[in-house]
Amino acid sequence: MHPQDEEKTAFITDDGAFYKVMPFGLKNAGATYQRLMDKIFKGVMGWMWRGIEANPEKCQVVVNMRSPQNVKEVQQFMDKITALSRFISKAAEIATPIFFTLRKGRRFTWTTECEKAFLRLKAMMATPLVLIRPSLGMPLHLYISVSGAAVSSVLIQEEKGEQRPVYFTSKVLQGAERRYQKIEKAALALVVAS
Repeated sequence: MHPQDEEKTAFITDDGAFYKVMPFGLKNAGATYQRLMDKIFKGVMGWMWRGIEANPEKCQVVVNMRSPQNVKEVQQFMDKITALSRFISKAAEIATPIFFTLRKGRRFTWTTECEKAFLRLKAMMATPLVLIRPSLGMPLHLYISVSGAAVSSVLIQEEKGEQRPVYFTSKVLQGAERRYQKIEKAALALVVAS
């Protein structure tokens, strides 16, 4: 930049340096604007006064779905459940029978266990849990659950004597993971939670 033009570019105050113009033209204008909006709305983006809620429209789509008739419909259902899994306690454990219909080399069969899991997941999406934003300085508690087919966890924080969920995680055990000892599965649940 030419030395005579430097004074036209920015000015300095006690709060820092501020630009009068974009120093590199409009190339970085979008990123600069987004950074400013993120800073301004940092405390309120994605939060409701009650807590963090699942998108009601996405939940309603799941509630209105009919039982899958083929692998593609199972995949579509599981994609929607996966997107909303942070609001579902033990999602992978509940959905295990449905996951088995997706195994390669198997003919599609929708069993009564699949239907029960499907209806249970739909019921959970009809009234999804409201997650809270963790309060800084307050202790968090992590509960883990281990089964033969999945590992799950929930991060909670106590609020006014009540345990409120912050986040749920779950994972279906694959291959050798199913043969882990319980303590190894618990360690895997910690890894998944982190």
